[in-house]
Amino acid sequence: MPSNLQDEIQIQSYASARDDDLGSRKTILVFMITGNPGLIEYYRHFLYILNARLNNSSKPRRTVARIYGASLSGFEVSGPAPRDGPLNLHQQIERVTARLVRAARSTADSDAQDLPIVLVGHSVGSYILLEILHRLQTSQNGLELNIVGGICLFPTIVDIAQSPTGRKLTPLLLLPGFAFAIHTLSKLLFFLLPMSLMIPLVQLLTRMPRRSAATTAAFLKSPGGVRQALHMAKYEMLEIAADDRWSDELWGARTLESTPAEGGGRTKLYFYWGERDHWVADETRDLLLGTRGRRGGEGNEGRPVMEIDGRGIPHGFCVREGSSAVVAEKVAEWVGEIVEGLGR
Repeated sequence: MPSNLQDEIQIQSYASARDDDLGSRKTILVFMITGNPGLIEYYRHFLYILNARLNNSSKPRRTVARIYGASLSGFEVSGPAPRDGPLNLHQQIERVTARLVRAARSTADSDAQDLPIVLVGHSVGSYILLEILHRLQTSQNGLELNIVGGICLFPTIVDIAQSPTGRKLTPLLLLPGFAFAIHTLSKLLFFLLPMSLMIPLVQLLTRMPRRSAATTAAFLKSPGGVRQALHMAKYEMLEIAADDRWSDELWGARTLESTPAEGGGRTKLYFYWGERDHWVADETRDLLLGTRGRRGGEGNEGRPVMEIDGRGIPHGFCVREGSSAVVAEKVAEWVGEIVEGLGR
């Protein structure tokens, strides 16, 4: 495997000694949850641009962001395949939650419960994000974290099997032994092919830039990545259905009895949808926009901000530098809004 590919990315910016407000600055944790395939290397360029926008501004800042992301379990490109894999969607949520707790504890100056955390999820990572919030609100697993914001990028959170690609893949994914068969075939095809040949081959077939092609080649040659991706995808098709699994409280819907104080502490949610997303049916997206998104008038401030991309950014934005930069700018804008709200 290319030696510079990692299963974990941490970006910690340090405040300049020239700043006058070092003692008053707070650290926030921006925690990235990948899509499927869950290799964090696909997001490297995106995360570094996001860091630059959040931490390298010439304007005075009250916060310093630590950015953290890791590959989902089973997608590691170094070391042997996990003995307990492949993992289903529920197991991945448990693993991500445990990693989030560890990242919060290692970031916090004192009590991890006080550390402001912004979750960023892409594709199925958005579903994992909402599940973590749901478990936090219902006190499952004894979670006590200060998650102040959640940003869902090209989210696959409802009826993924009804999306254009979902309709094609679901019958295959549900075939007994399909994931193992494709895993075995990929091993036969790529085992003897060196990375020096695989990377240009992937570039030729996918038109990906070299860094993303190297990540894809590492995924194809990894001990269990292909099987993990297909096994997890099967459970995505089976489990990601109606949005009523989450409470109105999570969605920020207020009742007439709700007070401003009750609404003020909710996690702020943002959704960035693709205009033509082959993993999200247009009718599914539009229904969520109409029923869950923020609208004008009183009592809607707690609802999620939902925006449809108008620049033709693809679902897999992270594999290309240009689209990564566009999405990073939007995420930085929303993180800024979340941070501004912390002092109110």
